Amino acid sequence: MSLRLNAMRAMAVGVLGACSFCLTAKAAPITANQTIPAAAEADPTGGTVVSNGGAPLVANFSGGAGPTAFSGTLISKVISGDPSNPLGGLTFTYQLTNAVGSQASLSRLTSGDFTGFLTDVSYQTPAAGTAPTSVDRNTGAIMGWTYNIIGNGQVNPGATSAVMVIQTNATGFNSVTANVLSGAGATASSFGPVPEPASLALLSVAGLLLRRRRV
Repeated sequence: MSLRLNAMRAMAVGVLGACSFCLTAKAAPITANQTIPAAAEADPTGGTVVSNGGAPLVANFSGGAGPTAFSGTLISKVISGDPSNPLGGLTFTYQLTNAVGSQASLSRLTSGDFTGFLTDVSYQTPAAGTAPTSVDRNTGAIMGWTYNIIGNGQVNPGATSAVMVIQTNATGFNSVTANVLSGAGATASSFGPVPEPASLALLSVAGLLLRRRRV
């Protein structure tokens, strides 16, 4: 009898686990030194823009020269209270526009600093622009979006990217510098998360303990 009960319990746990997986199947978490295919989700589904006085930040960028010259804009938002955020913190969104007069296509966007934060990444669907091919997280800090000419294509002159979404467990944000690549590079103002004061204190204590052990 006990064997049968244990088997039934194991089956129930398995079913619950499977249902839990189904509820989060759309999630695309990414950890340090990992590259994953870009996933399409309907996120964000609501919330309030809390960056730039409640408005999107539209930052200009330009780079290259002659036949490789390009320019455009990066639109960044920080959203609080996004009900689709599985991590319960701030949601960051980014969208590239390549100017009509550019001579080159855009192939990559990177932004930080996401060190120590959980992240769930996607691009918004239905995509109103070129979707990224893949997403990577370099050493945990820098999130990168690649537009591969072999995949979904690059962001061509006169075109706009899909909205790139990073849902996090962060509760604070600040200004950061994003990088746009098209052979040559360019920079644009954007937003990224910042650690809580308590987290910073813990990191300082950990660093102090590590130094003492080395001494």
